[in-house]
Amino acid sequence: MAVQHPLMTLVPFELSPKHAVSNGKTHSHLADVCWRRDQNTAALQVQLGYQMFPWPLLYPSILLVYRPDPPRFPIADNIGHDSLALSWNIPSWDGGSNITNYLVEKREHPMTSWIRVGNTRFTTMAITGLSPGHQYEFRVYAENVYGRSDPSDASSIITTKDSGKKIVKKRQYEVFDIYSKYVPQPVDIKSTSVYDLYDILEEIGTGAFGVVHRCRERKTGHIFAAKFIPVTHTMEKDLIRKEIDIMNQLHHPKLINLHDAFEDDDEMVLIFEFLSGGELFERITAEGYTMSESEVINYMRQICEGVKHMHEKNIIHLDIKPENIMCQTRSSTNVKLIDFGLATKLDPNEVVKISTGTAEFAAPEIVEREPVGFYTDMWAVGVLAYVL
Repeated sequence: MAVQHPLMTLVPFELSPKHAVSNGKTHSHLADVCWRRDQNTAALQVQLGYQMFPWPLLYPSILLVYRPDPPRFPIADNIGHDSLALSWNIPSWDGGSNITNYLVEKREHPMTSWIRVGNTRFTTMAITGLSPGHQYEFRVYAENVYGRSDPSDASSIITTKDSGKKIVKKRQYEVFDIYSKYVPQPVDIKSTSVYDLYDILEEIGTGAFGVVHRCRERKTGHIFAAKFIPVTHTMEKDLIRKEIDIMNQLHHPKLINLHDAFEDDDEMVLIFEFLSGGELFERITAEGYTMSESEVINYMRQICEGVKHMHEKNIIHLDIKPENIMCQTRSSTNVKLIDFGLATKLDPNEVVKISTGTAEFAAPEIVEREPVGFYTDMWAVGVLAYVL
């Protein structure tokens, strides 16, 4: 008597039309393809018929397992001034494996980005740290051993209760000098969740790279800027790791400091010192603002100090422009150079060529795709001085 043994596998596949193969002794054919969905399981069942003469036709089953479907119907209850209870239904299909975790995200209106608020193994979660009288939406992901689901549909818009008290606005953007508190150290990329160590606050910037939020480090209470970068390919992670490696070599008061870094399956988070003054570009283009020659000298001296430090480390920035010069505060004339995404460490044995950059500040060697070097940054510094 033949015995059937189930085979479980997770492989990319394509199903071909029905076919038959014969070698004189064995005859096989794709007899049946169907989706089987039960209350607790759902799988692609492929029945392959093998006829071993003179025994009867046998049908082994192939069970396909995968990441789960999204959770369903997130609903808020017990809504208070700064908290609520969120619940949801389990996914319609668990992917053939038990759900190991749920991730919950919130979006505060009118912001566009979603912020993770926590995770749980249950289908309910207490959400805290909300603002009275504000509107929120929530969504949930499910995870099993094979991956993370797509997000659930967003909950209906929920408004927290108004506290009824007159809100006295506190200083929202507390900026401190990193170098007055401690000596910055190289950063190791953490695999833990950024939400375990930082409170993620309001969105302060967005762009093609992702989104930036103000955040508070829990153990110190210090304010930083968290840059959330979605990643879908290993190559994208490698580029961000390169940027982190570059910044680990650059600790100078005129260069923005990298404080922390986190890596997840589909996202990387960089924690920078917080600068509240906005871009130098915004300041010089403000209506009615006229910059004096002494101000230009002050700004250029600081920029040159930062570039000098980079060049002493054999690192070139390759994207110096007003948008990448940040003012420390709105009232301060202290500035710092930011954005090291294109920065490169020069090697005497290698030729470096790039084809990206901002056209108005690009040196001739970038346009002609010739080797770049320290002189490439100095061209941009000269253009910047002219613009100011």
